[in-house]
Amino acid sequence: MSGSSAETNRGQQSRSGWMQPTTLVATERKITLIRSAALLLVVLTLRRETLQPEYARVFPMVVVAACVYILAGGLLPLTASDPRRFASVMLVCDLIFATLLVQATGGMNSGYVALFYLPVLRASATMRLRDAVATACLAILLSWYIAALQSQAAQPAAVRYYRLFWLDSSLMAMAVFFGLLAGETRSYRSALSRLDEAHRKLLEQSVLIRELSVRDGLTGLYDRRYFDDRLNDEFRRAQRYGRPFSIIMLELNGLRRLNNARGTTAGDAALKRIAELLSGSVRASDLVARYGGDGFALLMPETEPDGALALADRIR
Repeated sequence: MSGSSAETNRGQQSRSGWMQPTTLVATERKITLIRSAALLLVVLTLRRETLQPEYARVFPMVVVAACVYILAGGLLPLTASDPRRFASVMLVCDLIFATLLVQATGGMNSGYVALFYLPVLRASATMRLRDAVATACLAILLSWYIAALQSQAAQPAAVRYYRLFWLDSSLMAMAVFFGLLAGETRSYRSALSRLDEAHRKLLEQSVLIRELSVRDGLTGLYDRRYFDDRLNDEFRRAQRYGRPFSIIMLELNGLRRLNNARGTTAGDAALKRIAELLSGSVRASDLVARYGGDGFALLMPETEPDGALALADRIR
């Protein structure tokens, strides 16, 4: 039941469009690094002249506080075993950070409104479509908050709300487009992963079936057909390269009398015991096969007749 349940859960995860956990963790860490580098670049290139007068007076404190937040938000997920736990919190915090920076640098007239795109793009790349849309909606609400604070600005309202419309439209369009694109990419990768897994299992089963098809069901040794195939291969190799090989043929005397006296169970046990002894007496490169009802055969590559005779004496 546990195995079936695990398979079901994995199938549901794949159909839902999520990446594999290890892939998602690696992607989240890469995006965290990119996010930290981008925000640091923005803050370190910030000039006092771009700030509103009330913020320009505390310019050094603004820069230091922003750098501390960016580094803390970047290092904390990297030190965690699963940075996905911090993803939603960091998205909200980054949107609030972008809102404060935009407000401090001129509101909707600020060039830093582009910072709203980073959390939306991050959510689209690593989360479900609904999470990306929710992030875009939060960014839109915060942009309207900034616009409301500028209601008394000298700039005409039509211009301000025109910019707001294009910002919000592009945020939502980005969330939907990249969210759908990322979802399709994850589904494609998941399908490839399932296909690779099915192919691997099929190969394993084909190898197992082939192995069982050339094995003797009672002793577990190779059967006569496989022995003959290997013998032909070894004979061709010997003819081409002049390499030696040897064959030992064995027959178990008294097997019929044992079957008559004690039954076929005793005879089968004797055959299994002989198979174990033969398998333990040869090298890994040698081949032991059951050649008939009470007959066995040994194929020994790279073995001179003297070596085969010595082995036969030990077996006897």
